[in-house]
Amino acid sequence: MKTNAFSIQYGRVSDPSQARGNSRTRQFGKMRDEAGLMGYDCQREVFDDGRSGFHGHHITKGRLGELLQEIDSGALIGWVLQIENIDRLSRQGQTATFALVNRILQAGVSIHTCDQDHLEAYQEIELLDVMKLAVKAEAANKEAKKRQDRASSSWSIRRDHSKADGRAIPGAKPAWVERVGDENKIVERLAAQARRIWEIADETGHGAHTITRLLNLEGIPMFDTGKPWYASRVDLILSGMEVIGYHQPRRKDGGKWVPDGAPIKVYPPIIPHDLYKRVRDAAATRLATHGGGKSKRIANLLSGLCRCESCGRSMRIAGSNSRGYLMCSGRDRGICDNAVAFPYRALESTVLDEVLPLAVDDDAFANKSEVTRVNTIIAERETAHLVALEKAKGLLNLAARGSDMAVEMALAAEAAAKRIAENLRALRKQRDAAMGRANAAEHIARLKDMRGRLRDDIDLRRKVLQAFNTVIQSVSFSSEGVTTLRLIGNIVTVKIGVTGSVLSGEAALTLKEDELAEHSDQKVVDLVRAVTHRFAKIYQRGDANWKMDKGLHRQA
Repeated sequence: MKTNAFSIQYGRVSDPSQARGNSRTRQFGKMRDEAGLMGYDCQREVFDDGRSGFHGHHITKGRLGELLQEIDSGALIGWVLQIENIDRLSRQGQTATFALVNRILQAGVSIHTCDQDHLEAYQEIELLDVMKLAVKAEAANKEAKKRQDRASSSWSIRRDHSKADGRAIPGAKPAWVERVGDENKIVERLAAQARRIWEIADETGHGAHTITRLLNLEGIPMFDTGKPWYASRVDLILSGMEVIGYHQPRRKDGGKWVPDGAPIKVYPPIIPHDLYKRVRDAAATRLATHGGGKSKRIANLLSGLCRCESCGRSMRIAGSNSRGYLMCSGRDRGICDNAVAFPYRALESTVLDEVLPLAVDDDAFANKSEVTRVNTIIAERETAHLVALEKAKGLLNLAARGSDMAVEMALAAEAAAKRIAENLRALRKQRDAAMGRANAAEHIARLKDMRGRLRDDIDLRRKVLQAFNTVIQSVSFSSEGVTTLRLIGNIVTVKIGVTGSVLSGEAALTLKEDELAEHSDQKVVDLVRAVTHRFAKIYQRGDANWKMDKGLHRQA
């Protein structure tokens, strides 16, 4: 029966590659023919490219979700939604499909398929239609599940072959690599873009979002797409190992991609290993200290550490940068009675006196060029050691299944890993020698110079902020006007008055190795060793705050 109703034609493909074929053309061609047959006046075509009907992404992330909002608003009452068949609407099984169909019908929109199935708006679905719909919905769901299982199995086989052959999964290569015969070749103009990302990260300390903005300001397109960069792509390049030549096989675990076995060396590297290590280490430090790239100013060197003793809420700086006060944030909301204003500059000066020599390492006299050279070699050998260990582990698993050849290969891989480990130990000794160590007097002189530059040097303030976060456990502020500073593990506690004067200082340093060995927190153990070393080296001097005789005491 012909009608002059308006219609909207909806099509969908799960894989963008389908859209490059004839799927889209076929769907809309069939719907146009059906519209002519039924007398529908098509007003609009809506298409979801690469949106899964099995996972519901066409609704949560796609154009169908937008169309459903328009249908729900009542703007399309009396219209007809045309689809090729029911699985274009949903592949989530009969329950989800029934719910979606009812939602559309009850909003005044009819549904018509190219199979001549017609569901009229506001009408109860007849029993025969219910049965047909249930069968088709369930068949679509099973087919989608079968496809997903086949794809998952296919990827699993490709990953296994990749690990066995030492080659990347076909199609998984980075944008700057092209396959020429059996070799991976670098496309230099594209590699230069990826290299630029790592150089900006190294030069500025910025993360993916700021680097994305800088790339787009420079007018650098994203590889061959001609499109602007987006942060997730930049983050993918910064978090991967492809730039140093490694492919990391991955598998899905609980909906998330996780590493599956050892990285495989398959590509030519495009950046030095020491650059890779510097940027990754800096990213780890930013994460640990809640950093976020360069800021215009870093007012509070104790950011993230200051808490009110009364309510446990954070302290905030009030007032100007030069005459600021730390005050309880709970007081502003009327939920804390700690009304003391702690002058920030006086506190900063005292904390620098007490903690700076413990937080800043004394490597100012290092041979930096030699350290850089050795670090490059160490970074390469560390990666090779990791790969060798994972290879040996995989071969041992095969050997456990009775493979004699795998036993020999596993022993050879273990021997190779041991040789690399011995080489690494020698290289680290070589690096330690190149780094050098300043004596106590030289170190104290350097700290005085640092203090003189600290107020106006943003980069230096950032370094001190990060250093403080590695050694300070907490800074608490009482309603009596006393600030209590504790190092990690409570190994040192200093109480400071509201004017910045030190009221008392206590140290509970565990010097015995057997006690350290039994401690559960390795971070505390490492810090105790570092702090006791620095105390012993620096604070025996007459001009220091602490002295060490039978025990450790703060001088009056």
